[in-house]
Amino acid sequence: MNLDPSRITISFIIPVLNGEKYIKGCLGHICSEMAPEDEIIVVDNGSTDTTLSIVRGYPSVRILQYPDITIGALRNRGANAAKGDIFAFIDSDCLLCKDWRQSVETTLGDDNVGATGSTCDPPLDANWMVRAWQSSRVRHQTAVHYLNSANLVVKRQVFESIEGFDDELVTDEDSDIGLKINLAGFIIIENPDVRVINLGVPETLRQFYRQKKWHAIGGFKLGIGTRLDKPMIMHVLFLLSALATVFAVYFVEVGTLNPTVIPALFLWVPVATALYRILQYKNFRYFFHLVVLYLIFYFARTEALTQAIWTQNAKSTTKNVRSS
Repeated sequence: MNLDPSRITISFIIPVLNGEKYIKGCLGHICSEMAPEDEIIVVDNGSTDTTLSIVRGYPSVRILQYPDITIGALRNRGANAAKGDIFAFIDSDCLLCKDWRQSVETTLGDDNVGATGSTCDPPLDANWMVRAWQSSRVRHQTAVHYLNSANLVVKRQVFESIEGFDDELVTDEDSDIGLKINLAGFIIIENPDVRVINLGVPETLRQFYRQKKWHAIGGFKLGIGTRLDKPMIMHVLFLLSALATVFAVYFVEVGTLNPTVIPALFLWVPVATALYRILQYKNFRYFFHLVVLYLIFYFARTEALTQAIWTQNAKSTTKNVRSS
């Protein structure tokens, strides 16, 4: 699986749905980084805006159309049609930065490395919320369990050996494929020099909440959100601390417990999570911002879990009624 940097070809695979706002910038930045032998494949999910008209302005770009399938399935369709040695999965709202390709070549030159990429950078004009949430980034090449598929680069042979993304997953397809790459014996390297800027970030706390809820719902529906990983463990602890807070309120009311226990019980999980992140990434500037965002994050996951359980119970009830 040794790749010669001077001879490798990259297939850029871009899933898109109504991406007229960013697609031109995305394609322009890819064109500035790609080699003559590389290719760009745009996989459209049924856009009704001017996305396809914009893409057709780039004659060398191949367009595939697959309406109403999952994001993972879109990426798989693009990979099935691709010819490159490397598959670069880039979201349509991302801009490749200078020397992106060179950094990919260097990192994937190691036979043991199956994939690379990096956490997306925020836009230059991003607000405090975006900058705080995306502040957790490595400063040097680091082995990780998965990378966000907005900027994920995988060797063709590795991708084919693990049979690509799971077509059925609505969300969390990135953590799923990361797990499969690791189980196949390959390393995923986060390289901050494989850099992209993500323009399509949530701009308000309400949008942030909705995004995290949507991600969690997809995971819970198919079992990914119930894996005993760090987010799941911390979410369980958050639910237990919320329940303990309810009981603590009673004891405060009857005068047997100090009122200061209430905020401590309720907030310790978001505080612990924020503290872990700033210590891990040595970025202390956004501690209090992250406490707020993680509180919202756990509330969003809780609503998603409640909705998933409700839906499952409704399906079971319907099935029992039909069978009887």
